[in-house]
Amino acid sequence: MLLRFLWNNSTPTIFAYFIFALLFCFVFNALFYKFASNLGIRDLDENDKMRWSRSSKPSIGGISFFIVFLLSIFGYVVVSQEPSPNNISKFGFDVISLGFTLAVTVAFLIGLADDAYNTNPTLKLIGQFFCANILIMSGYVIWATPFFVPNYFITTLWIVGLMNSINLLDNMDGAAAGVSLCIIGACMVLLNVNGHQDDFMKIVLLGMMAALLSFLYFNVYPAKIFMGDTGSQFLGVFLAGISIKYLWGIRFDGGAAIQVKQFLVPALFFIIPLTDTVTVFFWRIKAGKSPGKGGTDHITHHLFYNGFSERMVLLILSTITLVSAGLAIWIIALNEWTTFQILALMGYAILIFVLFQIMYIRGAARKPIPNQTES
Repeated sequence: MLLRFLWNNSTPTIFAYFIFALLFCFVFNALFYKFASNLGIRDLDENDKMRWSRSSKPSIGGISFFIVFLLSIFGYVVVSQEPSPNNISKFGFDVISLGFTLAVTVAFLIGLADDAYNTNPTLKLIGQFFCANILIMSGYVIWATPFFVPNYFITTLWIVGLMNSINLLDNMDGAAAGVSLCIIGACMVLLNVNGHQDDFMKIVLLGMMAALLSFLYFNVYPAKIFMGDTGSQFLGVFLAGISIKYLWGIRFDGGAAIQVKQFLVPALFFIIPLTDTVTVFFWRIKAGKSPGKGGTDHITHHLFYNGFSERMVLLILSTITLVSAGLAIWIIALNEWTTFQILALMGYAILIFVLFQIMYIRGAARKPIPNQTES
């Protein structure tokens, strides 16, 4: 009862939890960095063409993400509602929360197996579809059309796509973690702006922000550790779940069956992962290469080729994410959207995409010889 009272009535207590999660993750990563030397490390010349770093480093960051996630759940259960024999969620959970927890747990295990054993890509893809279906069966569905079947395919594409998109973005020190931190922080702001009373998600988001922030201490250039597939797969499902719950549901009541607004909001929040994935796939297919094969041809790399340092690349990506998410939060707060506002935001998103294509083309002309810097 005392813990529940503190949670509901004390902002300092919530802040104290954030500090605790921050310090816990920092100490955890520091200890694992000292004692874990081979998890996720592969032969860079043969199997790991995604890494920008020339040296092998342990991929252990994702483990700390998952542990802090579990700690957040435990904290929520402790301070949640009183047990009741007539209440299905007597442990403070409902089906949606349980499904979300199960999906991110499976994603974590998929990534852990890949880091430890370099699993077959097909097996990994099957696991990603399994995660998507867990979320869908738990109620995480993108209702973009009046019909379930197309909604099912849109939702599955979004979840599996994000799992791979975050994995692709994890190609330069700090990139995936920094962008994910900005997205989660913006979602936290959105929950407070809209007055959501979802205590479970608030404490989980707070824990993940602390985990990512402490991880960045070890992951910003020059990185000491990587998040690995353990982290990227976990983050992919985590971000997919919160986006379906809080971003894809933005619709006009009584409006058209298919609304631009519903697609625009998540596109702004995830503008960097989406732009990177689309850019890489387009240019690889255009060059006759497999879009699934790794390489130093991401937007992060081409910003570097244009003269920006690794830390500047992280700052640019994070700033664009925060500005874009901020614009999305601003327009969500409006009661009505005008055509001009919608077109302006669409124009902004297109402008960002075009600017990255220009940087990509310029960077390709300045790219060093292949054996100089290989990811």
